Amino acid sequence: MSLEPVPADFLLELLHQHLASHQPDALETWRTQLRDALEAWDAPLVQRLLAELTRHEPDVRTQAYLNMGRGGWLAQRDQRPEALVRLETAAGLFAQTDDTLGYCWVLLTQGNLYSDQADWDRALAAYQQAADLFAQRGDAYGEAQTLVNLGAVYCAHSRWGEALQAYRRSLDTFLDVGDIQSAAMSLNGLGDILTDLGHYEEAIECYEASLEIFVEAGQVSGLVSILNNLGRAYDGAARPEEALASYQQSLALAQQLGDWRSQAIALDNTGVTLQSLGRYDEALTAHQQSLPIYRQLGDRHGASAALNHLGMVQRHRLQWVAAESHFSEALALKRAIHDRRGLASVLLNLALLRTNQEGWTEVKSLAVEALALATQIEADEPQAMAHVLLGLVSLEAQDMLSAAEHFTEAVVLAWQHHAATGQRINRAILRHLDGLAHEGQVNEGQVIYAHIVQNGRPRLGSELSEALQDFQSCLRQVKNSAP
Repeated sequence: MSLEPVPADFLLELLHQHLASHQPDALETWRTQLRDALEAWDAPLVQRLLAELTRHEPDVRTQAYLNMGRGGWLAQRDQRPEALVRLETAAGLFAQTDDTLGYCWVLLTQGNLYSDQADWDRALAAYQQAADLFAQRGDAYGEAQTLVNLGAVYCAHSRWGEALQAYRRSLDTFLDVGDIQSAAMSLNGLGDILTDLGHYEEAIECYEASLEIFVEAGQVSGLVSILNNLGRAYDGAARPEEALASYQQSLALAQQLGDWRSQAIALDNTGVTLQSLGRYDEALTAHQQSLPIYRQLGDRHGASAALNHLGMVQRHRLQWVAAESHFSEALALKRAIHDRRGLASVLLNLALLRTNQEGWTEVKSLAVEALALATQIEADEPQAMAHVLLGLVSLEAQDMLSAAEHFTEAVVLAWQHHAATGQRINRAILRHLDGLAHEGQVNEGQVIYAHIVQNGRPRLGSELSEALQDFQSCLRQVKNSAP
């Protein structure tokens, strides 16, 4: 990317030479310089060049660059619908030429705009086509730049294997050519996947390596994103104070830069960690600050997440009506943007709200839908929570064997994901089973504890022996208290 704006007079002179002599080389040089100007986002210069070009009759290839330039200019001003129209026109024009490089840059810009709108399917199609074209050109570096974006979209689709492959391939290329800052972005992407897969300590290593590169380079904007992501990994690893410190650093830097989206992300993430600490009033404030920013930006993905988190806080505060309103709005947004993982999360939270209201028929329906989605995307943690809810439905119906089977599946999935998740699921199940003894259902409790221990042990193995200790202890207590 050009760091210094190209002088306008020089570019205009190149354009005039082309128009006067029709020399292809002159036009090619001008196009290259225009592309540099676009990448540097020198808006006044680009406007002058485009205005000059429109006074003549450009060929198809030049028309393509004209539309690409206008599309990029509109995108910088957050006029996304208009930008996408221009870029679509440019893509169609480039397809009529042999300029695959120009075509690739249009596709990348389209993919970026679709990603900003959480339109993952269209973003995926644009990035895949760009990656294929770069590969056909033998342009490994261009392909690597595309793979970074492609990896992020694969993550949004929960296609973890393909995402890991994309980031690792891009990382290898960037290291080969010595582009350390781009390598840092690939490390950041790898950290995102490892976080989602529950490999938190490995994710932290990736983020810290990426963070070191950006600190040395003085790239503040890169630090903002990585600190947010590092906080998520700390949170997953049950290191909440370190998570909060990372979010606060990210928020402060984002405020300095005037980066509203990163501010919203840091605030929303802060709220999630505060919830885990039981600091619900502070969490509510953080989510309430993030939501209007997401709305103002038109970020449906971010807004739906903030709405989901708001509903979670309000459920804990026993504000049922407000919680249901926010869950319902989040649900509609998640369905609209086809965010399967996010949709599963909202369904589970709405099901938890229904358990508080004893709406067991709806709890079952919501949990079954969430389980189907989580199974499709191989997301262990949401699957585990869905089985907990289905176990509660079975308990309510006095079907102890079915409850035991669901709870066992929940324990196994949770511990296979991560120990912190397993501990959280254990506590949830034990909290609900504790009521059986108080209700005089000692034998029923014994059946469930024994089933979890006996069926969980061979699946979890000796490496996760601590996973079943709580249930083994409860089983002994039940047997010792038997008459």
